Amino acid sequence: MSGTPQVALAARLVPVLAAAAVAAGVAAQVELRVAGPAAPAAAGPAAVPGAPPVQDTSLAADTGVRVLQAWAGASTAGTGPLRALGLPVQATPATPLKLAGIRVVQVSPARPGGGLYRVLLTASFRSRVAYFAVPVQVADGRAAPVALPSLAAAPALSGPAGLAYPTRDVAAASPLVTAVEAFLQAYLAGADVTRFTSPGAVVAAPQAGTGLPLERVLQVDTTAARPVAEAPTPAEGSHAGVLVSYAIRTPSGPLNAQIGLELRVRAGRWEIAAVAAAPEVAAAAAAVGPATAPVPDSPDGQPPARPGGVAHAPESLRTESTDPT
Repeated sequence: MSGTPQVALAARLVPVLAAAAVAAGVAAQVELRVAGPAAPAAAGPAAVPGAPPVQDTSLAADTGVRVLQAWAGASTAGTGPLRALGLPVQATPATPLKLAGIRVVQVSPARPGGGLYRVLLTASFRSRVAYFAVPVQVADGRAAPVALPSLAAAPALSGPAGLAYPTRDVAAASPLVTAVEAFLQAYLAGADVTRFTSPGAVVAAPQAGTGLPLERVLQVDTTAARPVAEAPTPAEGSHAGVLVSYAIRTPSGPLNAQIGLELRVRAGRWEIAAVAAAPEVAAAAAAVGPATAPVPDSPDGQPPARPGGVAHAPESLRTESTDPT
């Protein structure tokens, strides 16, 4: 009986020793791994040279919104929020300026270094769009407005990206254009398009009843060579990416639109393989320059100029303004 306590003690020590051995083995493995060559670090997103810290731009944007809200809300009845921001109050209207939908458009350094930012905001005033600039200083995780808002111009737009459809204005009588027009008639009407698509193609047409049907196809440009695109009997397996400039019928007249399509030849006819997520863009599209395929002018009873001209928004749709009065 005298050996019983020793046996019990040994039984209790076995799992403890086993655990210690496992731990020692793991530690040894860890030591070996540390002593060995270091694993390459996962590549993170490359920092943009000269880009301001994200936290700073966020603080500047938030402060810009608060300043514009306080400025627009100031009146003879109250200027508390504006004074709380440390901004001057020298003239106030009888009623607040009614700005709706204030949002940040752009935050950019006002000058290299120094944490001074120009916050460009937009808001709706009297059903028109106005832009405002607010200078904001950011330092040590805190932001403060430098001056009151000022009216500003809309941000400049670069030229349209260069499109990669070298074969311009495919003949209207070609099987390719005929297939495109038949597809668009059904597609824009929200009808069944399977008779125009390749087997297995998934093309979801817009919802039926939108009331914006096809007026007519204005121009079709393609990535395919002209002999391929205009062949009376297209070669089996031929492929073409196309940019279709067309007009939809609106209650007040035709309106230009564009769509990119992918087509393939099967059984001697062109079929729609896909609706492109975006048109094909030239490799040098990052450079500012004129488009290689501008939108043809909307039909007004006269055929569009060849090549097509640049589309402009009708006067009734030009609502941008920097004059809030």
